Order: sequence, then C-alpha cells, then structure tokens
Amino acid sequence: MARSSTSISRPGVTVSASSRRATRFTLASIVVLATLGLAGCKRGSDSLTPASASDRAEAANPAAGWSQPVAAGDEFAPCVTYRARIQGDYLVIEAKHDAGWHSYAIDNEVRAKKKLVGAKSLGVELPTSITVKGATVVGAWLQTPPEDFSDAEIQWYTWGFNGMATFAAKLHDVGAKPVVITIRGQVCDANTCRDVDVELPLDPVANRTAHALDVSALIPAQERAGKGK
Repeated sequence: MARSSTSISRPGVTVSASSRRATRFTLASIVVLATLGLAGCKRGSDSLTPASASDRAEAANPAAGWSQPVAAGDEFAPCVTYRARIQGDYLVIEAKHDAGWHSYAIDNEVRAKKKLVGAKSLGVELPTSITVKGATVVGAWLQTPPEDFSDAEIQWYTWGFNGMATFAAKLHDVGAKPVVITIRGQVCDANTCRDVDVELPLDPVANRTAHALDVSALIPAQERAGKGK
C-alpha cells in the first residue's frame, strides 16, 4: 500500500511530512560537512586554525626524526634512555626514566645553594650536564619543571625528574657533519645511584623535524658556573 503524504496545519502554515523529512536531511548534512571541515583544524589561542602539514605528519609518525636511543645503566636493565632531534631552531633531548629511577635538574646545585643560604649540607646529587660538539648552543637550556625531592629537616635539597623529561636549547652553526651530545649526571632509585656518562650522536639532516617545538611547558635552567655550550 502506498503511503499517502500527510501534513500538519497551523493557522496560516501548512507543512507536509515530506518537507519535514527533507529539512531533517538538510540539517544532518550541514552537521556532517561542518565536522569534516573541522577535522583538518587545530585550536589556536582564539580560533580554530588549519593544522599544518608538519602537525599532521607528526601526529601520523611521532617518532619522526629522533636519533637512535642511548641508555645509561645496565645493558639489560637501563635506568634512563635518551634520544634527540632538531626541531626548528632547537636541539631537543628527551629522557625516559625506567620505573623507580630519577635523574636531576640541570640547575640542581644552584637551587640547593639558594635554599641553604650558606648553611652546610650533607651533599647534593649531580645535576644533568649537557655539552654539544659540532654546533653552538645559544642561551640557557630549557627543561621540564623538576619535581622537588628535598628533605628540609636534614637540609637536603634536590630536584629532578621521573618518567619523561625534556631538555631544549637553541642551536646555531649546524652543518651537515654529525653533532655529538654528551650527557653526564646521576640517576638514582630508592636504594642506589649510578653515574650517567653517555654520548648521543645526532645526524643534523636525518634527525630533524619541521614540527615546531612548544616551549610553553618548559622553564629556563638557572645559570651555573661551567655550563656546557
């Protein structure tokens, strides 16, 4: 049996069922098209802006450009693993700590001295030290805001990182020759500490990404004597 077209009548207005179905279809189409249009955008500070090609490439392959990782600790049980790449003007180093292990801030000694105000301390853990050969580091290193591991009752002041930590600095005079990054410091768990002394080779062509570095989550390391450049 063929369905007859029904209508709704109001004073001065008559809307058929077929017209209402067409209206619903049109609205649904608008929602779908709007969703597809926003899929290629990312949210800016005040509006939605189109995602760049580098943003889409980074999302598709987040490991793009990273160097081969180098681990500190035991060969079969690394304590912390480092990798690096160049992002725009920045040299970026990531430190991934194994569960239970932590390393220390670049400015650990400076922070401790400020807290002690001339008082004696039992000691302070070795800070993370980064030196670069084959390019020039300009300005202060940036780092993930370190966690406060201090014990004020015994005047033991120290700051460091668990899980993932990021270090970054602006890099000039980068050529085609390999860049060598030396990372020194200390990594500890609840029972023991081990020295960190590793070299991380970086290919300035292969280990590079056009994806811009968001430095808003990083803070400058406080200056200290003998910092690497």
